[in-house]
Amino acid sequence: MSILFISVVLFIVGTLSQKHALACEFVGLTNFKKISSHIYVSPEMSSDKYHEFLMIIQSGKNRIKNTFGAMRSHPITVITKNNDEATFFGSNSAGKTHFTPIGECVVLGPKGINVNVAAHEFVHAEVHNRVGWLQYLLNIPIWFSEGVALLVDYRAPFLLENISISEIKVEAVKSKGVDFFTDGNTHENYLASRVAIEYIEVSSLYEKLDEISKGLSFKDVFSM
Repeated sequence: MSILFISVVLFIVGTLSQKHALACEFVGLTNFKKISSHIYVSPEMSSDKYHEFLMIIQSGKNRIKNTFGAMRSHPITVITKNNDEATFFGSNSAGKTHFTPIGECVVLGPKGINVNVAAHEFVHAEVHNRVGWLQYLLNIPIWFSEGVALLVDYRAPFLLENISISEIKVEAVKSKGVDFFTDGNTHENYLASRVAIEYIEVSSLYEKLDEISKGLSFKDVFSM
């Protein structure tokens, strides 16, 4: 079975099953207001807030630049006012990043309109952009993606000095797939991911992601 055939099948299945990702990608066809390139805001939001939103987004990107280097991706960013809007775009009250073969889309929920969540979600978008849709789907562990995102997320529970977790649980999180989010220990899994990622060389992250985009496996590139 060829890689092309597998890619086509995954694209079709993904497109049909990811209605929220598609809603996010095509937000420009809704009544959400475009306030800058790739940035859309709930029509229920006051225009007085627009400058604040733009500053939050830029600050999140600057935090990534100062940690890993300048971003290459330009994700669509959707800022919602309430949980109903966030749910429509497939997000919880904080935030969510959607991935499709054509790009990335970040949704900021009503509790996620801050620099920490914006930076966290933009890292997911950047990792996806650098390795490509298929490699991200098949080759990037969830714990790794969440771990590197937490390096720019300074919310108190995720700061290394506030985490106390056993080495056994840190190693165990590396074997998790989608059960990372469904095993009833999601918060603990985030903490384990943050610890597991601590010794990554942040200056070489992009270079290593580019190697994965060329076909190398995650295990070949990262010794973690």
